[in-house]
Formats: sequence, structure tokens, C-alpha cells
Amino acid sequence: MMYTHEKWMQKTLTLAEAGRLTVSPNPMVACLVVKDGKLIAQAYHQKAGQSHAEALALDLAGEQANGATLYINLEPCCHQGRTPPCVDRVIASGVSRVVCATQDPNPLVSGQGIAALKAASIDVIEGVLENEARTLNQFFFHAMIMQRPYVIAKWAMSLDGQTICADTDDCFITGEKSQQHVHQQRAMVDAILIGANTLIRDNPQLTVRLTATEKQPLRVVIAERGGLPLDARLFNDAYAFNTLVYLPSGEAELASSLQKKDVQVCLIAPDPLTVLKDLHKRHIRSLYIEGGAKTHKKFIAADLVDEYHCYIAPVIVANLPKKTCVLPLVAEALGDDVFISAKIKRSD
Repeated sequence: MMYTHEKWMQKTLTLAEAGRLTVSPNPMVACLVVKDGKLIAQAYHQKAGQSHAEALALDLAGEQANGATLYINLEPCCHQGRTPPCVDRVIASGVSRVVCATQDPNPLVSGQGIAALKAASIDVIEGVLENEARTLNQFFFHAMIMQRPYVIAKWAMSLDGQTICADTDDCFITGEKSQQHVHQQRAMVDAILIGANTLIRDNPQLTVRLTATEKQPLRVVIAERGGLPLDARLFNDAYAFNTLVYLPSGEAELASSLQKKDVQVCLIAPDPLTVLKDLHKRHIRSLYIEGGAKTHKKFIAADLVDEYHCYIAPVIVANLPKKTCVLPLVAEALGDDVFISAKIKRSD
């Protein structure tokens, strides 16, 4: 069966996906070496700082790469980073054609890699499954173009719109499957952010625990003033070094106390855009805001939220000492809206 460029590129995109949880701040990239309609070698970028997909695939292909076609979902880099420029390796391999899904939005590349291939008389075909390639690496593309992380605002609420349970109830509004889903989302982002009120009220861990992961996201706290509890779990567990607190410049004493616990501190005005710009400098491509409501409102008001995740539980919180479950739920689409109904079962 003869594969089209689209078929080969789809295989490339599928393979690149394997690096989702490990390659950031780099993009997910895979490379296929194809010759006479047959797959010679394939590889994907596995971890930031390690060999790129092109180098891995060409190592596997060896001399068979000469005269072959290379399929890559992102333009090969042309600058020296933690690894050598991929474009030099591609040219040296002797491939006759490169099929590339999309250009790299990184200002250090941005078409220069493709230009170098063409200058070396390599046939270049661009734009194959470009939309799919950009969607795969939407965090990376957004960060490179907007110069700030891709921001997801997440919250869980009861059927009556409450996001906080009574002190006499357990702290979780949603059930086990929703909690597991949240941890899967955490595993896919670079950082999780909360405000000071959430830190004080919930004393969260902000770690990935309910799904497998090789890395933990950076834990970020923004505080408009001091008064943060030094005994909070974020400042005292095994990941205290992976915690970053933004404080106003006048909180040098608190900053010193936190730094003694190996917590990272940044003394800048903790407004949303300033924080995002600083996180971008720290190579954070995606940010998951878990609350609270005040923090969500600030980022929303600044038009800095790119995606919303809302979990709705079949419970009523109101001012009850313990939330009440209301099942079954009936949900119905009404145009762009969703109508939800639930009946309370009472004994006769």
C-alpha cells in the first residue's frame, strides 16, 4: 500500500504524542525516514535536554537515509541549544526530501531551518496536516507567539454553584473520577497556580498523585501581601524546591523565611500579566489555575485565560454542614446552553 504524505504525517503526529508528559518546555516532535515507500526508521523526542527526533531517527537509519524522505511535524531547529542544530544533521544525512507539517514559531528558528534545507538543494514540502500539528503543540505555539504561558482556569462546583464545602464536610466537591481527571490534566501542564487564600484555606499539595507521571509541575502561589503560613505543606514537603511564591517587594522578611525552606521566591508586583511574563522567562509553557475565585477573576478580567475547565458535581452545598447528593441528573442541550435537573428523593 502506497502511503500519501498525509498518511505518513499522521503516523508522525501520533508518534510525537508519546512525548507529551516529558518534553516540555520543548515541543512534541517525531521523525520518520521513508525510502521507496517503506519506513526505514522512526523516533520521537523523549525528554527536554536529550537528543531531538531527527537525530535519533537518522542514527537508526544510518546510510539508508541517503536519498530518503524525512517526515517531521515541526521545522528542524537551526540554533545551538542543549543539543546541536538538527538542520545540520538532516543536510549531512543525504536525504533528498523533507516533508514538514509546520514552521517552528520560536523566533530563533521561524523559517530559517526550512530556508537552510532549501539552500542545500533539499526538496521541502510544507503544510502537510499543519492544523493538526499546531493543535498537538498548542501550548508551545501559544507561548512562542504570545510570549506567555497558555492559561487554563479550572474549578469544581456543586449544582447550586458553590465551590467551597463547609468546614464540617470533606474538602472535595467532586467524585473520584473527576479528581483523577484533574490529576491527568496536572500531569500535562508545566505549572499549577493558586492564590494566597486557597493556600491558607485548603493547604493543598498541588502534585500529580492519581496518575503516572515522570515529573511534577511547578507549584505557584501569588500573594498580594504577607501572612502566608510557613507550615503549609507546599513549603515543607519533598517538592518545596519546586514551589515558587510571588510576593510584593516589601515582603523581604517572609521571602527570606521561605528561601530557607528551599522555596523559590520572586519579589515583583503579583499582577496576572507580570506573573505570566516572568513564568515565560522560566520556560513555563502552560499554566493550570486552580483557584480560588478571586484569583480566577483577576486573570479573567485581564483577558489572560485561554481555556476553561469546569467540573459540576451532583450535590447541593448551600450552607449545609454536609453536602447532599442529588441523583440522577438529567442534562439537556438548549441551544448553546445546558439545562440540568435533579429531583430530591424523599420518603413518603
